[in-house]
Formats: sequence, C-alpha cells, structure tokens
Amino acid sequence: MTAYLKGYLKVRLTGFSPERFLNLCQHHQIAVWGLAYRGGAYEFYMYQKDYIRCRSLVRKTRTRLTIVEKIGLPFLLRRYRKRKAFALGVLLSFVLMYQLTTHIWDIQFTGNYTYTDEMLAEFLDENAVVHGMKKNQVSCAEIEQMIRSAYTDITWVSAQISGTRLIVQIKENSGTIEKAEEDDTPCDLVASKNGIITEMITRQGVPMVKVGDVVQEGQVLISGTIPVMNDSQEIVRYEQVHADGDVTARTATDYYDEFPTVEQVTCETGRTQTSWYVKYMDHKVGFTFGKADYLLSDRRDEEYQLRILKDWYLPLSVGTITTAELSRYEKRLSEEEATEKFQKNLTDYFEKSAEKGVQILENHVTMKYSAEMCTGSGKIIALEPIGIQQEIMMTEETEQPDELNGDIN
Repeated sequence: MTAYLKGYLKVRLTGFSPERFLNLCQHHQIAVWGLAYRGGAYEFYMYQKDYIRCRSLVRKTRTRLTIVEKIGLPFLLRRYRKRKAFALGVLLSFVLMYQLTTHIWDIQFTGNYTYTDEMLAEFLDENAVVHGMKKNQVSCAEIEQMIRSAYTDITWVSAQISGTRLIVQIKENSGTIEKAEEDDTPCDLVASKNGIITEMITRQGVPMVKVGDVVQEGQVLISGTIPVMNDSQEIVRYEQVHADGDVTARTATDYYDEFPTVEQVTCETGRTQTSWYVKYMDHKVGFTFGKADYLLSDRRDEEYQLRILKDWYLPLSVGTITTAELSRYEKRLSEEEATEKFQKNLTDYFEKSAEKGVQILENHVTMKYSAEMCTGSGKIIALEPIGIQQEIMMTEETEQPDELNGDIN
C-alpha cells in the first residue's frame, strides 16, 4: 500500500555490467525488489525518486535502464488531471462515504434465545434506536439499561459500536428455574392406567398398595386421608393432606397407527423466474425480467447488505426474489417405503415416551401393508410412572370415623 501511494516503476536493466549496477544500488541504499531475469535482461521494481538518483550509477556501469510500467496513485492522478468532472466525482464519493460512516446502518444481536432479533429490534425502534441514526447520538449505556429494565430475565447486556454496526450482546437467565408454589390441596394419588407395581416411594399420605400388586386405572395408590389416633390407638378423626410419591408400574399399552399408501408429492420442475431489487433503507426499487405465470410455485427471498469492510455496513442492500414452479402428483409408497415411514412414526412415539420417563421393555407391534392403507398395531410393554393426583371431595364420612357417626346409647 505504501509503494502504491508513493508511486513506483517497473524497469528493465541491460548493458555491460548489470550485476555491478545492482551492487551499487545496495551500497547507496536504493530499494530494489521483485528482481527477475527475463530475455537476457533484469527486470525489477523501484521507487520513482530512486530512478532519478541512480542516473550516475547507470553511466558508471555502462548500463541502460528502461521504464516498462508506471504504477501507483501519483501516476493515476496525473493521467486524469485534465478530467475535472471525474476528479469532482471522486471527491464527492469520498465525502459521501465519510458521511455514511458516521451513521448506524446495521444492528446485530448475539446470545439471545428466548427473544428473537425482531422482538429486540422492535423494542429498540420504540425507544428511538433505529437504523440510520448518527453514531454520536447512540448511548450504549442507556441501551444496556433499557434492555435490562424491560426484560428482567436478561441478566447481562453489552452494547458497542463497531464501524457502522451496533452490536448488542445478551446473556439470558436460562439457568435459573423458578420454584413452583407448593400445592397443599388435599388429594389422593391414583393410577392413570392398569399395571403391576414395580417400585413405590411414599413421601406424604398412606400407601394403599405395595410392590407386586396389580392395580386398575383410577385405583387409589397413596391416600391423602390420614387417620389420627388417640393414646388408646383409637381413630378420633381423619385429616386430609396432599398425597405425594413416586409409583412405577409395568404396563401394557395398545399402539395403533395408520396412514395411506398413496400420498401427494410436491417437487420443483426446474423452471424458475428471478427478479432483482435494490433497497435503500426502507425504499425498494425492483427489476423484473418476464412474468412467472405458474399455477403452483414457491418463493425464495435473499437479501445482502453492502459493506466496505467487516463492520462498515452501508444503507444499501441488493436482493433477489426467485419463484420456482412446482408440480404436484400422487405417489404410491412401496412396501419398503411404507415400512420406513412406519418405523419412523414408531421411533418418534418411543422418543416422546422416553421424555415422559417411560422405559420401553418389549415391542409387540406389527405392520400390515395394502394397496390403500398401511396399519400398525400391537402391545408395548413398558415401565412408567402411573401416579396422578386426584382431589379429595370433602364429605361427612371423611371428616370422622364411622364409629363416631352413630348414636350414643
């Protein structure tokens, strides 16, 4: 870059003693680079001022130095010195470019997961932080304070200006889990389905079953009604509590799945229509070549914001709108394709069950394939939690023992 600004020459050295000339250049500290031997002569690069200094060396060594090419900004300006309109245009371009670099043309968010870029950009827009504002009007400290105040689950914010870009870095409080309010409503823990108890832990309440028992759907597993006894071990009253515990059972679940073997398939035909547009801030000018008259189509938009360097964005964007023609037809699944789809559905079912704490033990599901429909059915044996809470209905019978409800003789 320095050589280009100063201006330098590509020269060709011929004559009686070119090697002596090069040695003298080194002795007099004349910069020479890019030395190459071509066609019986030396070619190299040197600065314009050094070309004038070495005239005496040329005479002393009886050599000849010929200019092959002039390179650099001084020669370029000299070439166009009579073109005033061109020079004025270059000057105005530099002025315009400088003015553009004093504004914010791109806002970037990093580290956000719960809140999208659109949500945060809209929030900044409502608070007068927008594209096109001057950089000296942007207060990074105020932006940080506004975001922290508006979003309590954002624990850390950093805003900084780099080039013509405003970069907002965010750290969300994703690691904190809010403690749920404790529910003390009186309830029983009942079975959500039929099964054989394999594991049972009671935290609160009275266990009504034990490991190895066969239970039915709706049966009470842990009762929330606790008897209160006196010193004589006689029941004097009952208290209702919030039954709590973990009950795991071996269950057998009926699985059924069906889907048609003839399905609608949509694909691209290969015919496309592309239109271009240029966007300045919010103003767009489009260029369309031809008309896409497709009965069925898909549209894809791509936009690129222009920039000078990495973070020096401009308020200009170039975009394309591609319209692709689509074709729709019916396709009959082969038995292999239907089997693959069936296995995928079954795998998805297993994965969703695992998220609920279900451990699959045995799979007795089979598939039947026909020309119109593919069906799958069978039993799935698993270990799963079956305890669900059921609120206790307050009645007179639950308030006190039966022997206390009778008449006193």
